[in-house]
Amino acid sequence: MLSILDLHSNQLQGQLPTLPPSPTYLDFSRNNFSSVIHDSIGSNLTLAAFLSLSNNQLSGSIPESLCDAIDLQVLDLSDNLLSGTIPQCSYEMSETLMVLDVRRNRLSGNISDSFSVNCSLQTLNLNGNLFKGVVPESLGNCKKLEVLDLGNNKIKYAFPCYLKNLSSLHVLILRSNKFYGPNTLADA
Repeated sequence: MLSILDLHSNQLQGQLPTLPPSPTYLDFSRNNFSSVIHDSIGSNLTLAAFLSLSNNQLSGSIPESLCDAIDLQVLDLSDNLLSGTIPQCSYEMSETLMVLDVRRNRLSGNISDSFSVNCSLQTLNLNGNLFKGVVPESLGNCKKLEVLDLGNNKIKYAFPCYLKNLSSLHVLILRSNKFYGPNTLADA
């Protein structure tokens, strides 16, 4: 049974290929795939730990079936044309998910306030989308978070000073949003 399929950095185009049954590692990044992500993609990813579809021309929404990939540690959908919202269940996957990268898409809506109490996220990159609303306080549950990039969105709210309590945070990018109020992160 094929468990690793790495096709990144080719010139593959058209629809995403049919996935092999139960892979653990899939990398289709840096190609020219131009389809939507199949609604049922998650049903083949029940054992997957790594999925990268970044740097393609994928459009449509992020399918909720990705949440069926309960062992997923890295989900990279960056640099595509994805729209809509991040499925609610993706935030709830934060107990196993270590990297969620959806930068440079056309995603919108609010960032859900559903990060798990046992959040394992180390990198959360939502840069370059159309997110609005607030930075959710449940992000404070992500004690292992090292990189948080929310830059280049439409977040308009009081400055999220509670982020200074994330002791593992090394990179915080909030540029080009609409934050206001006092910034007390300098004391961190």
